[in-house]
Amino acid sequence: MGLFDKLFGSTTKDSKTKLRDQFKDEKYFKNEIIRFTEIINDLSAQPNLTAFNYWSISSKFQRIISLRFSAGSPVSELVKDYGPALDNYVKGWEEKEATYADILLMISLGILFEISTEDFNRLVTYMEKTDNNKQLDNWRPDSLLWFLLNSRAKTENKGEGILFPPVYQPLYEITRLPKEEAEKAAADYMNNWYKMHKDDPWFNAHLKDRGYGGYWAWEVAAVVKVMGLDDSSFKDHPYYPYDMVHWKD
Repeated sequence: MGLFDKLFGSTTKDSKTKLRDQFKDEKYFKNEIIRFTEIINDLSAQPNLTAFNYWSISSKFQRIISLRFSAGSPVSELVKDYGPALDNYVKGWEEKEATYADILLMISLGILFEISTEDFNRLVTYMEKTDNNKQLDNWRPDSLLWFLLNSRAKTENKGEGILFPPVYQPLYEITRLPKEEAEKAAADYMNNWYKMHKDDPWFNAHLKDRGYGGYWAWEVAAVVKVMGLDDSSFKDHPYYPYDMVHWKD
């Protein structure tokens, strides 16, 4: 089996899927996956890895998950990349650093992949350490993060508001609505999702020759999964990872 086969699976009936991304082709995603795999190998071979090194390795595994999903890989084949992403992520915890987007992504993927209780509890511990870290001046327990964590952990922590309200307050408000209203609000949120992220570093990344992994609203999918919403009205939205919600259906 060649390198491409290892990355994308064999050509069996079960592994044949179409490209999910609208901007790049299969060749682009293959090349990017190879590039990030090589970066992971180089980083992992370094002696005396620092917390930043572990975080960086985790971020590359996160990117590979997005790349492979964009390229059309079955979700069941992506789960194996989450394990090393999580292992390195928890090793990369630092007292003076906390990145909301990374934490939200790891929690959302953990929910979508239906990871084990043991692994999910590692996310809870990571979040508790971050919330209790006195060196983070502008950090406080976030209500959206804890809504997602409490879908399985059932802690007493409800959060103290939303850290980035322009983007995530509307999503959190969806979690407080009755199902039918939440389904309509989720569809509306998806219609505004991309432009709400105009200040994110990945915005318009598809215009570049490399570095683009796909635009996927993982956190919206996680909320849909937790709430058991009917997402049929926006299943074909180009930024909604429908297959991640329904891969075990």
